[in-house]
Amino acid sequence: MSTNGVKGDGQTVQILQRIQGDVQAWATQGVEAVRPVWIAEKERIGKLERIQKEIMAKIENDVQQNEIVDLEKEASTLSLARDREIEA
Repeated sequence: MSTNGVKGDGQTVQILQRIQGDVQAWATQGVEAVRPVWIAEKERIGKLERIQKEIMAKIENDVQQNEIVDLEKEASTLSLARDREIEA
């Protein structure tokens, strides 16, 4: 995804989790004739797990950055209010 410039979000993480769950179910409970196909897919599911972890880390980082920006804005507002009180 990132190679193609596509950013993931919470919904992307949910989709990846659903895919992983479906593959797990089909590999263990699916029709006997196609179960080997899903078992092979299950072994390759590691790539989806890595993508999911990268997206979640990016989301967490974005949240932290937004919190920092919000705190900086709040500090600036408080500083301006204090300065106005001192001038008054």
